[in-house]
Amino acid sequence: MEYGGTPGDPDIDISASTKINIASITNTVPPTPICGSGSVNLEATASSGDVVWFDSLTATTPVFTGATFTTPVINTTTSYYALASVNGCLEGKRTEVVATVNPIPSIDTITEDTVCEGESGTLSVTVSQGTVSWFNTSVGGSSIAIGTSFTTPVLSSTITYYVEVTSNGCTTAMREPVTLTVLQTPAPTGNNIQEFCDIENTTLADLVVTGTAILWYSADSGGTALMDSTPLLDSTTYFASQTIAGCEGSERLPVEVFIYDTVIPLLPNEIDPME
Repeated sequence: MEYGGTPGDPDIDISASTKINIASITNTVPPTPICGSGSVNLEATASSGDVVWFDSLTATTPVFTGATFTTPVINTTTSYYALASVNGCLEGKRTEVVATVNPIPSIDTITEDTVCEGESGTLSVTVSQGTVSWFNTSVGGSSIAIGTSFTTPVLSSTITYYVEVTSNGCTTAMREPVTLTVLQTPAPTGNNIQEFCDIENTTLADLVVTGTAILWYSADSGGTALMDSTPLLDSTTYFASQTIAGCEGSERLPVEVFIYDTVIPLLPNEIDPME
């Protein structure tokens, strides 16, 4: 076979003596995903020449030249394409490199709860996606529960918990407060000492206190409520609670009862004559 030259020159076997190298992308580094929005660093290595980056598979104008390309700010997962270019040649195979943007999950609704003192409550949220974590503090600390709902321990006062959600390594920027309201019903008010005469035949219903849905007990805590028709006993202390919004208070008002004998004057004919 003759390539140029003059008649009679020896044949040249190009396949045996010549090797044609075509520049190519030999390696890409998977970029670290980002959350929400931002720039992503993309890396590629060419067998020779420069690495040229494009923002589409068919774009004719490069967006950057160099092994490491920092994308503009993006808020969705975006593909870029790396090409090995020698002497400014922009022809050849392009290698896709994906800049991954994971959405930051959101807390869409919050359901709080109201309970009586000495009860537990249930708090809940709905989220766009991901895993929900509950905390005692607005920042830092360790999670105390996982899941969209959280049943609190028994509580005696109002408390606020905090919730965040994580998906694909992306967490809500701030924890949302979720409050459990504990209704604390005070003791009713009234005189702590109340006095009666024995002829009145008084019962618990005769004790005067100010409050709502009064209940009487024989002890300052626990026990079973007494009937309002229970007769009063002398030198005895009774304890009153009240109930507001369905919550009976744990505090009770002590009322000590004194019942005096009634002196009935004698009739004249019942008086012994004086000697």
